[in-house]
Amino acid sequence: MDTQNSIRCVRAPRDSQHPYFMTARAVAQDMALSLDERGLLWYILSLPDDWVAHPMQLGKANGVKSKDKIYNLFKSLMKAGYCERKNLRKDGKHEATIYFFYEEKQQRLIDLYNKPDNEDSRFLKNRKLEKQDPEFQDPVKQDTTDNTSSTEKKKKKRNASLPSIEFDYEINQFANIQPSDMEDWTQLYAGVNIDLELGKMRQWLMDPKNPERDGNRTFITNWLSRAQKEGAKTPRKPAAPAPTEPTLTPNANGSIIPYNSSIAYSILHDDGVDAYVNYLKTISDQKYYKNYLNGKYERNYVDYLEEQRTE
Repeated sequence: MDTQNSIRCVRAPRDSQHPYFMTARAVAQDMALSLDERGLLWYILSLPDDWVAHPMQLGKANGVKSKDKIYNLFKSLMKAGYCERKNLRKDGKHEATIYFFYEEKQQRLIDLYNKPDNEDSRFLKNRKLEKQDPEFQDPVKQDTTDNTSSTEKKKKKRNASLPSIEFDYEINQFANIQPSDMEDWTQLYAGVNIDLELGKMRQWLMDPKNPERDGNRTFITNWLSRAQKEGAKTPRKPAAPAPTEPTLTPNANGSIIPYNSSIAYSILHDDGVDAYVNYLKTISDQKYYKNYLNGKYERNYVDYLEEQRTE
């Protein structure tokens, strides 16, 4: 036996002074999971049954500073069948998102979280609701004539193989929108401001007065189709003069102030949103200010909102 490169376990005492927990061995030895995924799942299973905490608190307890990494691990465990996410509503309003973790792999979760939108049971449920809501009728099915070009059919076929899009109510943002999606939507829905419409969708999904939707690919394309048809019905008005760009404030050397993420976050955190928006107006790259107006917020603003929710 090779004793130079062997691994041995030294067990701790197991009595009332040294508590321990028991779990299925299959969890620790599921090679389909990464070490990070197994470690997080095992840590969670070691906690009391009535343990409640925010995902960010879970990350801090394990030295994970990246919020995206925690949510990505959650999603991986969901696809592997060990985690389930449920959005709770009360009086028609989104109240909380709860994650359930299982000691045994659940086949129903594997089937649920690994299917594309058009096969997902959540999709079928939402389609039933949409048929009852005139505001969300499928504009394609209202017209029995199939005018879809071969190019559009190819793009739709490719969309079926793309990652599932959903609206993440934890961070109030769309997840898994690909650059190819933006290109396709720009071509298919000419004349529609895609960024502006995505901002409107985001506000609609966040409004507690509206019925809950997954915010998936079908939801987005139905919305864009409707926006294009409404735009075609509306008489075109003479083009308005281009808006005057905000006056940029030069620095001491006479040059335009560049964007600095540290300064932006400091202003947002210490002086509030108004001061933060004024700062965005003064920097040379106006895309940050325009994105803010369209509902596409940069990381600093999202982090600030997350802090406000956890404090």
